[in-house]
Amino acid sequence: MTNYGRDDFITYWTTQVANEFGLDQATLENVYYTAYPYNVDSSCRAFFKYASSSGVSGTPTAFVNGVMLDSVPRTVQSWLITLEQVYQSQYK
Repeated sequence: MTNYGRDDFITYWTTQVANEFGLDQATLENVYYTAYPYNVDSSCRAFFKYASSSGVSGTPTAFVNGVMLDSVPRTVQSWLITLEQVYQSQYK
């Protein structure tokens, strides 16, 4: 996905997750808008400060259990593989 806005990304991502796990896409998408109201200025400032203090130097950046990933998974399936690897290394 390139040149898409926030709403486009939310629709795209929730569709992928809903399809993978058999969830209702509209309900999942609604979580983004009710749990995270869109206030660009204050949200961006808070996220930028938090990310900077955590060592984020660019986007995309992702953390799992407080550890920054070397490369960020781009699909639901890739995230599942990454999370399974973390689980196997930390809890088995």
